[in-house]
Amino acid sequence: MGDPVFDYFAKTELPVVASPNQEKRTADALVQLADMIGQPVILMLNSGAAAAGWQVADARPKLVKGIVAVEPVAPPVENAERGATGPGRVWGLTNLPVHYDPPINEAAELQTIRQDKPDAPDLLPCWIQKEPAHKLANLETIPVLDVSGEASYHRPYAHCVAKWLNQAGVRATFVKLEDVRLPGNGHQMMSEKNSAGVAKYLQGWIEKNVH
Repeated sequence: MGDPVFDYFAKTELPVVASPNQEKRTADALVQLADMIGQPVILMLNSGAAAAGWQVADARPKLVKGIVAVEPVAPPVENAERGATGPGRVWGLTNLPVHYDPPINEAAELQTIRQDKPDAPDLLPCWIQKEPAHKLANLETIPVLDVSGEASYHRPYAHCVAKWLNQAGVRATFVKLEDVRLPGNGHQMMSEKNSAGVAKYLQGWIEKNVH
């Protein structure tokens, strides 16, 4: 404390309220913010708060014209972060209902299955829907960029978010940052030495894909 760089960083940190309703409270607040802005925005989702962001896009699709997901909480359906296990984000990307087509009333109606084999030896198998898959009807027109850092603990399952979105009819692109000459990043890439390069890449994607 007292170092100007650290103090500036500390101002960006927010406490998490230990409450089962935290996801809904965050989503409700962000929906209200979108309504107050009243014109299309680009959502930037990161880590645990990302689950609420998907709900905002589902609730106000006409007010969201693009989504940049920087290592959003993952994977779909099952907890795996930092040794966690058991159900998680049972509606795919959130723990709260979102709109699917054909419509469903319960998350279990998605009929999810786990991949028999992962997409690569160093990855976890993803949970996907049985075909024919229900579509995320309100997100289908929103382009999504999903990025992951080379050295992040998210890497074994980060790709599962884009896999879920694409199967559900959403235009999602998954990018490993080392493939765009941004090697070595962890989960807190916004605080690392090449963060300006990461921001430049994200901005470039927005300019090319969000209209």
